[in-house]
Amino acid sequence: MTPPGDLVPVRDARVVPTHPTWRLQVERATKVAVGAAGALTRRDAAGDESNLAAAGDAALGAALAGEQVLLDLTEHAVNAGASLARATARVPFVRGALNRAARAVEPLRVRGEQARVVAVRDVGASLPQYVSAAADSALDLVSLDDVLDRIDVEAIIERVDVQRIIERVDIGTILERVDIQSIIDRVDVNEIVARMDLDALVSDTDLGAIIAQSTGGMASTAVDLVRRQGVGLDGFVARWARRVNPRLRDAPSGPPLLMASPESEGGPA
Repeated sequence: MTPPGDLVPVRDARVVPTHPTWRLQVERATKVAVGAAGALTRRDAAGDESNLAAAGDAALGAALAGEQVLLDLTEHAVNAGASLARATARVPFVRGALNRAARAVEPLRVRGEQARVVAVRDVGASLPQYVSAAADSALDLVSLDDVLDRIDVEAIIERVDVQRIIERVDIGTILERVDIQSIIDRVDVNEIVARMDLDALVSDTDLGAIIAQSTGGMASTAVDLVRRQGVGLDGFVARWARRVNPRLRDAPSGPPLLMASPESEGGPA
């Protein structure tokens, strides 16, 4: 077994160098700047690589390589200076001087910290207003026609689930909020009637047929009523005649043909 505290070498192990925070921030800012510049200078035609574009890419690559060299030199210089400062700080005389300087600078540090906190709070409070104003200015410069030309409306419509939207709509709640009486009050019936072409409506309607049907129906109803009254009167007279004249008791109730039974009409079986 390996004694505790001993380091065991691992084959093919790679040491990943760690860089200070300030260098990472510089590299990140460089990437953002390069990306923004590339987006602004993007060509409309895909794959359009001219000699000028190739020269620009080469210059950008050289600038990035030079930046890496400069960052390496700066990082080494900062590390060397930090090591020298730590070694110098171990000297008692220098340590005492540094402590006195730190005590003298402490009031300034506190004042600066307070100013920073207040500034951050003020920026946080006023930032939405500045952002809103900047957004309004940007919208004034942006052409809505260009934005709409780049929007694929058909693709948006295809992704919308209309049936799901309809299922989530509460028709009852909508109807409860609708003031039907207010709508009726706003309807001008006179204006609607004034816009109606009554002459065309009458010309397209066969009033003669309607009147003939109505008149024929009324006449038929009147004739049927008179017939029913006549039949009732005949029956009333026949009953009283039989009571008054006994000889009429055996008389038939009506004409023989009308009073024939269904059996007699059908004939012998």
